[in-house]
Amino acid sequence: MTNEGDVITIVFPAWVVWWLLVCCVLGLIHSGLQLYNTYLRGKIAKKKVTPQHAKSRMATTLNADQTVAVDAAYHWQPMSTCPRGVKVQLLGKGGVAVYGTYHGDPFWVGWAPLPKRAPPSATSP
Repeated sequence: MTNEGDVITIVFPAWVVWWLLVCCVLGLIHSGLQLYNTYLRGKIAKKKVTPQHAKSRMATTLNADQTVAVDAAYHWQPMSTCPRGVKVQLLGKGGVAVYGTYHGDPFWVGWAPLPKRAPPSATSP
């Protein structure tokens, strides 16, 4: 650091200057990606997805072993209709279902929207 009258000059090693430049560029890229993600979420939210079971009443029964509740009127949707970048239920090739975000991975063979709570009834306390 040198002091020339009222001006103070701080001298940084070259690697510090490069590191600060890289951090700034990465920060701008990260901010840009966040903005793009927000744009995509807004675009996806406008897309109307009507699950199959919304058209009919739920028909929940238990399987033969009485270990799993199954809705006979509700089926996995084809991956071509799955919204990208949002949380959904995903069915893998091995038959295991998980909650996750779909980004085009061919491992997934079906998807389903997440359930939603029913609105509170007017008679509930």
